[in-house]
Formats: sequence, structure tokens, C-alpha cells
Amino acid sequence: MILGKQVVIIGGTGFVGRAVLNALSKADYHCKVLVRRPERHRDLLLYKNTSLGHCGSISDPFALGRHLKGADIVVNLTTDLSCGTETVSVEDLQSVNRSIRKAIDQSDVKRVMTLSFFGADANQMSDGWRRVLGEVEAMMLTLGKAPATVMRAGLLMGEHDDVTTRYQQQLKLLPILPVPHGKTVVQPLWVNEFAKAFAGLVPQMDKAGQVFEAAGEERLTLLNLAKTVAELMGKEDALVFPMCPFNAKIMAKMGRLAPVRSVSPSQLIMLNQDMVTDQDFESQFGFEPACLEHALSTYIVPNHLRARYNFLRREAGRDSSELSILDHENPIEVP
Repeated sequence: MILGKQVVIIGGTGFVGRAVLNALSKADYHCKVLVRRPERHRDLLLYKNTSLGHCGSISDPFALGRHLKGADIVVNLTTDLSCGTETVSVEDLQSVNRSIRKAIDQSDVKRVMTLSFFGADANQMSDGWRRVLGEVEAMMLTLGKAPATVMRAGLLMGEHDDVTTRYQQQLKLLPILPVPHGKTVVQPLWVNEFAKAFAGLVPQMDKAGQVFEAAGEERLTLLNLAKTVAELMGKEDALVFPMCPFNAKIMAKMGRLAPVRSVSPSQLIMLNQDMVTDQDFESQFGFEPACLEHALSTYIVPNHLRARYNFLRREAGRDSSELSILDHENPIEVP
């Protein structure tokens, strides 16, 4: 089967979606991102080979079907909780994905890629979000015509993410950082590398019917991750401590009015259990993920400290590709 380059992305306006869109556009795919309010997402048109499709309701399989005409690939990112006003609620995920499945079955789409997250399990009765994730996976993997692959993510980090960027915002406000779900163990992965791996699977038709899990190589608790963020920001004296569940729920409900910026509703949903995997990233996707420090340094480290970290990396003999920012106009002096 010859796979074309026409992609329709559903749920592509969030943190994960933008990274995936960027990776696909760089790989010369022609992407149409379906949105309810195109005027709010015109910045997506800055990505190469990208257009917006006005779809008033992705719960309507007939409306979806019109956008799937001529499409070769569907990228389903509806499980991304960071899409702002375009986010599909947990309660609506099942019905929305039933509509997506119906629209795909009635189309000539040749390939489906679906985003999911660690712990997805349709038999999970105690965790509604992970149960729904499992059901969404099953819907996509049992499509009648288009072969589908599921890509599960753990904790994805990068500029404007929902965890490390919130830690950064809180530390800019005060040298005090309460951490919800502080004992949860994660394997953080740079979202850019998740997106690169995701895009790399698209043309691999032999991967249809499979579920992949993508995570970084380092395991640590969210509390230790928060301490790493504080250290990279030069705030080693900041008070970093676990946040009690009751206070976390209150702060999350207050939203922008909350005096504590390190917590969000999606954190409480996603990070209430460990997000780790035994699947090796490099053996699955063909490249080694960046270390935690390097990924964080690209957006967490203040500008005046980045040159210092690059000097230390060079002294340690790191490859030049790991240097986040090289200041050629202001050479680094040996301290």
C-alpha cells in the first residue's frame, strides 16, 4: 500500500498536538488541523504545509467525514488534556471517538495514529480516565479498514508544559514550591522527541495494531523533578515540598485565581499513579532521547546561566548536539 502525505489531525491544538504538528510538517506531510474556532488558532498556520479545518463538532461523524475526504492519514490526539477550549472532556471521550471511528470507517483513510497515555486499561474500574483511555485504544485498534497504531506517552516536558513550566512559574513568584503527587514516579521525556518518534511511526505500516510506550531513561519522583527545576533555575535554597491532596484539589479548582501556580486539574487526573515503562525508547524509535538536564535547560534555565551549563557540558566531553544554546557572540570564559 502506498501511503500518501495528506494528514487530518483531530485534537491538535494542545501542548502535544503542536509538537506533533511541527514534527509532521518537517517531514513534509500536509496537515489539516480540525478546530471549532479557526480564528483562535491562526498561529498554527505558521507551520509548513498546514491548514485549518473548521469543524463545529467532532462528535458529528458526517461533519468529520467531509474533512476526511482525500485524507490518507488520521492523527487522533483527542486524549490530550492541554487543548484549552478545544479539550475533549473525559466524559465525552468515548462518544467523540465513536464518531471518529465511524467517520474513518466510511472514508478512504489508509492509516491512523492515536495518542494515549501510560496506564490505559479498559478494565480499570478505579480510575475513570485510564479506563476511558483503554476504551479509546480498543476503538482505534479494531478499525475495520485503516490500520492503527497507538502511541502512549508518560510525562512529557517542554516549554509551556503542564508540570515543569508550572514549577518554573511558581518559583518565579516565590521561593516556595508545593508539589502535588510528589511521590509519583515518572520518566520525563522531551515532547519534541516524543513527536519525532510519533511522526517516525506513521509510514511504518508493519507497526499497525501495536501499542508503543515512549519515556525518557531517568526515573525520579515528581518531588525530585521539582527540585531539579529549582536547581537549574539557580534557586537551590527554595523550599520544595509535597502538597497535600486536599489543598491540591482546592488550588486546581481556583484556576488562575489560585495563589499557588504549581498545580492544575490535568495533573490531578494524570499523575495520581506512577507513569513508568519497561519499554526502551532507543530500541523502539532508533534514537536516544536527550537527558533530563539537557531537555530542561532549553526552557527552564535563565539566559544568564545557559552559557555556564554549556561550558560544563563541553568540559564533560558532551556531544555538541546536547548544547542547548551556544553564545558565539559572547565566548564563555573558564570560571
